[in-house]
Amino acid sequence: MPSPKQQVIEYADGEIDVKITLRSATVRDGLRRLAYRQEADDLIKVEKAEEVTTSLESRLLLAETWLTLVVWPCCMACVAGIDNKPDSTRKILVPMSLEGFMNLPEALALAWENGAFELNPHWTPPSRNSEGELTEQGEESEPDDKSDSQTESSPGSDEKTMETTEPTTSNGTSTDPKSPGESGD
Repeated sequence: MPSPKQQVIEYADGEIDVKITLRSATVRDGLRRLAYRQEADDLIKVEKAEEVTTSLESRLLLAETWLTLVVWPCCMACVAGIDNKPDSTRKILVPMSLEGFMNLPEALALAWENGAFELNPHWTPPSRNSEGELTEQGEESEPDDKSDSQTESSPGSDEKTMETTEPTTSNGTSTDPKSPGESGD
């Protein structure tokens, strides 16, 4: 049976030195994503009950809700393996709590998010164009009358902060996706 498409994200900052292998989702991964999303929904109901008093607080709450309901579940669900280098002082483990994910370096989290949605575009929610209309994944985000030209690169492809490579043979430290290790931050 052919293996799903994979992508390896490498990240090192002196504290963390890790290779995270992501894959296109299987049915089991989709179920795992839904389980994370249900957990996220429960967290939002409990933690977001207090009143928002400013516009900035409202925007921050919206961004955190997006991360909680969309990004975190997708990133956790498509991990095929993790290879923490022996000299890492901070290990990345999956499953990872929402709080652990929110405390990751932003560059690592963004590369993880980008990889998850590149491999699983069906998980990408619709977005809004400049006129506020919902668009499907891959549609132009500008109104139709702006330009008829097409570009060869995908949106945001020039802005990647992390390099990705084809997966390599693990040195035995990757996580089995069917029975992941303990949570870690």
